[in-house]
Amino acid sequence: MRQQSEIRKQRSEQRSLSRIFAIILLSAFCLLHVVSCGDVSRGRYNQAALKMAVQPIYAGEAMSRTFLPLLAYLSAETGYEVQYLSSLTYDGLGATVEGSGATLVLCDPVTLLTLRRTHQARALAIGLSGDRGSSSGLIIVAQGSAIGDCRQLAGRRIAVVSQRSAQGYVSQAVWLQRLGVRLPRDARLVECGTMEQVVEMVRAGRADAGFVNWQQGMADPRPAGVTVLCQTAPVPNWVCATLEGGSPDTDAKIAAALLRLSPANAEQKKILDQLGYSRFGEVPANALAELESQLRALRIPY
Repeated sequence: MRQQSEIRKQRSEQRSLSRIFAIILLSAFCLLHVVSCGDVSRGRYNQAALKMAVQPIYAGEAMSRTFLPLLAYLSAETGYEVQYLSSLTYDGLGATVEGSGATLVLCDPVTLLTLRRTHQARALAIGLSGDRGSSSGLIIVAQGSAIGDCRQLAGRRIAVVSQRSAQGYVSQAVWLQRLGVRLPRDARLVECGTMEQVVEMVRAGRADAGFVNWQQGMADPRPAGVTVLCQTAPVPNWVCATLEGGSPDTDAKIAAALLRLSPANAEQKKILDQLGYSRFGEVPANALAELESQLRALRIPY
């Protein structure tokens, strides 16, 4: 009897130990789950990773040369690995953002207006031209062209990046509307996708004119074979914005790093020169509201 009692006692102790061990394992698992849920994804160098989607206004090589130095700077300044994303087409950035995990964008202000509605985008900083957050587009024609006045563009074939480009369409369309040429009704528009393709179409004679912006880093900032017909209406520059899924802490670090970029620093000046900006600044309160008014007047959906 005593032996059976001892056996029962040992079994009871074993069951108790098993229960305690199971509770410890469950607690450890729950703690690990909670910690991992709040963790930021890790990059190649075991840094916390942030994905930035950049709108493809230039061809691949020019895009890399223009924007990768900025992302490397942001990575060094913030401690995050800021990873580059882009889309195949100028108007395809929204689809790239969808499902990619991007929490930051660097994009045209027209695209920002769309992302503000679809992805709760909030502007962090805007590129400055001099001390202003806006600049003008340009209308170019081939050297030797018979077109000497913007009013002569009525009925002509015009190459553009996209009708949703602020400095590659909206600026020029607003200017021409004031002169009595209403787009797209009064001309034949050809959407090319990049600034280089716009220039090439004009130079090759496949378009009578083209809409461009040379303030950002093109492969050739003053391409041969074309000439500027006129400078057009000012519109907001490109904007860096945060999207849904971002956090106040990361947003603050990215914004502060952008605002610290200074032309007084030789290395930082190279980054700014590639972007075509003097520095970054806070987005003026009325800048996007004015752009919305222009888009409505031109009947451009956004």
